[in-house]
Amino acid sequence: MVRLVELTLDGVRNVSHGTIGFDDLESGGSVTGIYGQNGSGKTSVIDVIDILRHLIAGRALPEGSADAVSADTNEATITAIYRMAGHEGAISYLEYAVTLTGRHESRVARVSGESLRIGSDPKRMGRPIMERRREADDVTRLPAYVWRSLLSIGDIRSDADFFDRADQFEGMSFLFAPYRTVSRRPDDADDLMMGHFIDRALAEKGLSARTVEYLTSKMIPTVALMRQLADYARNDVYVSTTRRSSMASYQYVPIADVTTGKTMLLDLLGPNLMTDDQLERLRGIIGTYDLLLPTLVPNLKLSLAESPAPSDEQGNHRTQVEIMSSRGGTAFPFRNESEGIIRITMLLSFYIRAYNDPNVLVAIDELDSGVFENLLGDMLRQIVSGIRGQLIFTAHNQHPLAVLPGKCMRTTVVDPDDRFSRGPRIKTTNNGHSVYHNSVDLGWDGPDLYDAPPARMFANALFRAGHPKTKPGADHA
Repeated sequence: MVRLVELTLDGVRNVSHGTIGFDDLESGGSVTGIYGQNGSGKTSVIDVIDILRHLIAGRALPEGSADAVSADTNEATITAIYRMAGHEGAISYLEYAVTLTGRHESRVARVSGESLRIGSDPKRMGRPIMERRREADDVTRLPAYVWRSLLSIGDIRSDADFFDRADQFEGMSFLFAPYRTVSRRPDDADDLMMGHFIDRALAEKGLSARTVEYLTSKMIPTVALMRQLADYARNDVYVSTTRRSSMASYQYVPIADVTTGKTMLLDLLGPNLMTDDQLERLRGIIGTYDLLLPTLVPNLKLSLAESPAPSDEQGNHRTQVEIMSSRGGTAFPFRNESEGIIRITMLLSFYIRAYNDPNVLVAIDELDSGVFENLLGDMLRQIVSGIRGQLIFTAHNQHPLAVLPGKCMRTTVVDPDDRFSRGPRIKTTNNGHSVYHNSVDLGWDGPDLYDAPPARMFANALFRAGHPKTKPGADHA
């Protein structure tokens, strides 16, 4: 099992520095809601999780990832700590730190540094096991003596040099890169390049005893954890943001195809062309949704409108399918449903995975968008009661604060150099919504939660905008 336990952001958009931790619940799962004023760094947390998902999965960062880098420093460092349980139940912690630069024409962030540390205590991780830094054309890899031995082997040096030179790798992690990306042979196993380097080096004669000892005692155990983490990033991390680079856009639901092992995107708001196997899978999913949706929205049912479609290039029979909705009467296209209903349905597959699978992380920006606050609170209360996986979300609607345990709440604060806080302490007999509002309005024994504009500043500005000939000093009272 893998669980994200802490994130530290440095130079990420408007977060100069901030650390946010994620607590476990009695159910074994984890739910964390991030609250705060507009522009305070809530979405940055979700974007960072998406960046980590790409890098650790061995994928290139998407277009727009450079927007996460602070415009002031042109450098952002993300540090993530994961708790990992092995097959025999042993607990290890892995810390992955990556430094990115922005201001590139492609709007793709570039990896300028990364390091890995492991340990049994997240507060005492020791020195990095592996580290790579890049400044212009100068690449440094540590430990230096280990890499001198590795790079003395011709094919390892050739592969490492190719990764350093080729432009397509600038938005990828060197440490988590799959070997097939540098071997240029698509049929190569989808294993880590670092694992291949170590195996190749240990098969070579003439390595120093010191290097062999480091490879076997330090790097091999680390690569084993890296493989587990890479599998987690590829298969068990789901991110939904309001940005175009999100894993699932607003109207699409990712559905695992059990036949091919790939993920297909179901368009909730338009027609879909599906093979017979995909259609059978979709019917099962719609049946599952029909178990859940009426518990949230009375009488809401989904169905499929099916019509014949041309076969695909392989000759497979296909059907055109559109999602339909009904409330006990005539069915109508699901695209005509309200924004909130569409969003709840889009997120159902995420909720199902996070609730039942302890290895899953779901990160959602603006969870409350278009959703009635009482329904949102009821959904979250029931999720918290039995979740086994991890849910991280941002929201502006504060009703969930009244129903969630205090350990599920995180707030942004005014200070950009210490951006995240656990917020005011909420006792079991307190209403979290009231405590948070009182702390915003009256203050508390922690950092300021809200940078309020001067009284009537907005109204005066509105008046002047509507009366352009009025002198600036003649404020509307």
